[in-house]
Amino acid sequence: MDLEAAVDELYAVLPDDFTAKRDELARQARDTGDKDSAADIKALRKPTVVAWLANQMAREHPEEIGGLLDLGTALREATATLSGPQLRE
Repeated sequence: MDLEAAVDELYAVLPDDFTAKRDELARQARDTGDKDSAADIKALRKPTVVAWLANQMAREHPEEIGGLLDLGTALREATATLSGPQLRE
């Protein structure tokens, strides 16, 4: 089993389906004799909802990721300086 493909498939599913899908992919890898990939897959952790949403945006709208990263930077800076007007922008 290709680990990269398994990871890509796993992080595409809804968060509620993550654990079952991870276990299924790990079992498939183990059944084909790829114990290293099975262990690597089993070690993957369920993303937070925010991380899952960002992943979905990157998959569906890769051209928008730059704007999302810029927004994160602006929010960090506004929060660090506690600038109310900046936070409201």
